[in-house]
Amino acid sequence: MDKSKFRLQFDITKEALSELDKLKVEAGASTRAEVVRNALRLYSWFITQRSEGNKILVKSADETKQLEHIFL
Repeated sequence: MDKSKFRLQFDITKEALSELDKLKVEAGASTRAEVVRNALRLYSWFITQRSEGNKILVKSADETKQLEHIFL
C-alpha cells in the first residue's frame, strides 16, 4: 500500500473550525487531521451502505429512526 502523504489546504468558517476542534476533543483525537480522516472513513461507509441499498437506523430506548439522505 502506498504510504505517500499529501498536504491538503482549504478554507472553513470560524464556526466549522470550532466544530472540528470540539469533535477533536470529544473523539480523543490527537490532531484535526485525524478527525477529518475518521470522518472521511465514516462518510465512505455511509455512501457504500446507501449504494448497496441498505438503510441506516438509529435506535434509542423507545424508538428507531431511519436516517435518510443525511449527507446528500
